Amino acid sequence: MFGAQKLQKLPIPHGQALQSLWKTPLQRPDRLYAAEQYERPGDRRLATVACAAFRALELSKIMKLAVIYALLAMVATGFNIGAQDLLVRLYAGPYHVPLAMLVGTAVGLIVKYALDKRYIFRFQARNAIHDGQVFLLYALMGLFTTMIFWGFELAFEYAFQSKEMRYLGAIIGLSIGYVAKYLLDKRFVFRSEEA
Repeated sequence: MFGAQKLQKLPIPHGQALQSLWKTPLQRPDRLYAAEQYERPGDRRLATVACAAFRALELSKIMKLAVIYALLAMVATGFNIGAQDLLVRLYAGPYHVPLAMLVGTAVGLIVKYALDKRYIFRFQARNAIHDGQVFLLYALMGLFTTMIFWGFELAFEYAFQSKEMRYLGAIIGLSIGYVAKYLLDKRFVFRSEEA
């Protein structure tokens, strides 16, 4: 794989073309390399192929992140549904469904925060107070997505009057909610601090 040092050793214009590709992934080749910029067709082809290769590498990183995020979301969903099911088995009194949803959401939130912080955003809090502040912001961003999740779960409970279908609604709602949550967390919670 090309490193920045190897790119600098390439003869001009190839070295310049690959260096600018290295610094600007995911930009369109036609913006980086106008056809008239290169006199030789081989240079144009090299720039186009190199740009496509770097884009593919960048997309594979995005796909890897998406797969890891989906797996971690499934783990958190399992904890959420497991906590709900455990509570329903232990308590069948009044308001057992909303109570189970609340407990499951709390368990899922804590598990998802720990997993996202470590494996998705690779975030390091400065201290325990900072970690608490970030968790609070993470939880606040989760209010919107929790409404999506609860809406699906309650709609399936109302429509089908079945524990299994309620859990299916929860899984669908959590899936939609986790996509929205990732976008919110990336933008507002786990952002890198500017100097």
